[in-house]
Amino acid sequence: MEVDGGRTMSPMLLTDLPDDLLVFLVEYCDLQSLGRLSRVSKRLHGVLRSECVWIAVKRRLTVVGRYSNRHTITLMLPAKEQARIALNWRRGICRDSRLVHHRERQLPWMQLEGDLLYISYTNTISCYQPKSNGHLRKVLAKTLVGHQDDVCRFTLRDGILVSGARDGSISLFSTETNERLLHYSKCHVGDVQSVDLHSDIVVSGSRDATVKVWRMTQPKQSEALLHTITVGDRVWSLALNPCGKQLSVGNAGINLSEPLHVWDIDRMCLLGALGENYKHGAGVLDMQYETKDVLLSCGYDTYIRLWDLRCPYTKSAICWEEPYDSSLYCIQTDYKNTFLTGSSRHGMIHLWDKRKPMPVQMYYTGRTASPVYSLAFNHSRLYTALDQGINMLDFSIQLPDKDNCHKRNKKQLFSRVFV
Repeated sequence: MEVDGGRTMSPMLLTDLPDDLLVFLVEYCDLQSLGRLSRVSKRLHGVLRSECVWIAVKRRLTVVGRYSNRHTITLMLPAKEQARIALNWRRGICRDSRLVHHRERQLPWMQLEGDLLYISYTNTISCYQPKSNGHLRKVLAKTLVGHQDDVCRFTLRDGILVSGARDGSISLFSTETNERLLHYSKCHVGDVQSVDLHSDIVVSGSRDATVKVWRMTQPKQSEALLHTITVGDRVWSLALNPCGKQLSVGNAGINLSEPLHVWDIDRMCLLGALGENYKHGAGVLDMQYETKDVLLSCGYDTYIRLWDLRCPYTKSAICWEEPYDSSLYCIQTDYKNTFLTGSSRHGMIHLWDKRKPMPVQMYYTGRTASPVYSLAFNHSRLYTALDQGINMLDFSIQLPDKDNCHKRNKKQLFSRVFV
C-alpha cells in the first residue's frame, strides 16, 4: 500500500485492533461467527472468553431466571454458562427423568420455594431437596399430614403453608417447625380448588361457587370466617396480589359471561370483570400476580393474558395463544421476561418470552398423555407434575445424548424457534 512520500504501509488486520474495540465489534456477531473467531488466534480466543462479550450475547437470548417468594433471584453464574443453558432451553436440548413415581393416578400440585420442592400426594405434602444433579432427596422430617382426603391445592408464603382438600377442609402448617397450626373442617361443601394467603388473611375457593375469607389468628372456625363471596360459578383459581389488597377470582365461565373478576379485600366490593366477549366455558384454571398491578392468567380457552390492573379492565395488555389449541392447566413465571405453561395433554409444556408473539420452544415430558397439572423451574431445570409422577427436564447437560436426551417428535420439528 503506497502513501504520500513514497512510504508503504501494510494493511491493518483485525488482530491489530485494541481489545476494547474488538469487544465492541464482536457483540454484533452471531454465535456461529463467535465460535469461528475463537479458533483464529490465541488473542481472539482470549478476547472472546471475556465476560463482557457473553453479557451482550446473553441479552439476545431468552434466559430463564430463578425465582423465590415472588421475586427473581440473581444468578451467580458466568454469563457464558448462562448463555449455554439458555441455548439448551431454546433448542430443546435436555434430559427427561422420572423422579417420583405414583402407583395411582393423582392430580398433584407442587411449589418450589428456595432450595426445597413441596409436592402433594393423596392427603400428604412431602418436602424434597434437589441434589446437585437435580434429582430429589426426600426430607422425611418435613412431611405434612393434616387432611383426611386428597389435597387439591396448597400455597407457601413466608414459612406458612395453607392447603385445601377434597373434603372441604383447610389446614395451616409451619414449614419451620412442621406443626399443623390450624385445621378447619367442612369450610366448603365441595372441593377446595384454590387457596392463597397474605399475612394472617387466607382465601379459599371451591366448586360450591363460593370464595371465603378467613383470619387465621382465630382458633375457632366460626370466628375466623370474615366474608363469604357468592361467585355464581365453580371457582377454579384465585390469587391475592403481593400487597394483599386485591383478590382475583377465576371461575368456570359457564354460568357467568366473564370468568375473571377482581375484588377489593378491605371493602369487600367487586372492582370489575377482566375482559369481555369470552367463549362459553372459557374458565380460568390458573393465575399469578407478578407485581401488585400485573396479573397473568390462563385456562380453557387456550389463551394466556397479561393484565395491567392500572388500565381499563375491558382488554388485556398482552395476549398469547397456545399454538395447538390445548387448554392450559398451569402457569409459572420467573417474574421477569419468561414464563412456562402446562397444557391439558401429552405432557406438553411451552416456554414463552414476553417480548415475542409465539412460544420460544415446546417440550414433551413423561412420554404420556397426561396433562401437566403443575410445574416449577429454576435457571437450568424444569419440574413437572403429571398424573403418575414427577418428571424433570435437565437443561444443564453439556452435550445432547441420542439415547437419554429429550427428542423432538414430528410436532416439534414443525414448531417455530425464535432467536
